[in-house]
Amino acid sequence: MSSGKYNIMESNQVFLFHENDDLEIGINPNDEFEFSIVLKFLTDDSGGSKISSIIDGKNIILSCVNFADKGTGLNTPVRIVSVNDKEWFLCSGHI
Repeated sequence: MSSGKYNIMESNQVFLFHENDDLEIGINPNDEFEFSIVLKFLTDDSGGSKISSIIDGKNIILSCVNFADKGTGLNTPVRIVSVNDKEWFLCSGHI
């Protein structure tokens, strides 16, 4: 499994070239704190999409299950972390 850090372009789109690639996005909200969001794309036989999260040091690892199909996304924001009493959420562009 490969992983890479990508810069988000003005289009707000990122393409992964291999089905098993992870996406790592570095976040630096202020000079005192930084972390990375790592998106892992997994599949199972359940047929439904879901997201689970764990924190590993400065990495927030989001396991996105069954997100391979076009148009798969989030229906509601998912809280990923609280920094200095501010909540950070992962959202889809069409919410």
